[in-house]
Amino acid sequence: MSDILSRITNKIGDKNIVDKLSALSKSDLNSLLLEVFDRQANTLTATDILKSYQLNRFTIPSSIDPKEIHALESKLLRKAFNMDIKTIMLSPSAPLGSCSVFGSVDQYNVVSALRGTEILADPSNM
Repeated sequence: MSDILSRITNKIGDKNIVDKLSALSKSDLNSLLLEVFDRQANTLTATDILKSYQLNRFTIPSSIDPKEIHALESKLLRKAFNMDIKTIMLSPSAPLGSCSVFGSVDQYNVVSALRGTEILADPSNM
């Protein structure tokens, strides 16, 4: 068990909490986490959200010029069309475990989400 998990399980007072939570159905775990996140969100202020938006590495806006990205995407889509390659727009989320099962990415390096999903940062993982 990692130092972080040891600290948390000691604080909760249950060394088996991770095993117990892991044994829950995905639906039950999701319901529990939704309640926890709802309670945490209810303690936040607009100032807290703005501060988090500015500091959280997952929410900081990109410095990439959107016009340049759009131009590159358009160029690549035109090339794909000219080569008779069918393109699809992927959802930014994928089933939980997709990146670790198909892409051999450690689940600790994936932004796992609720409702049995994770954020798909690299579409080649699908």
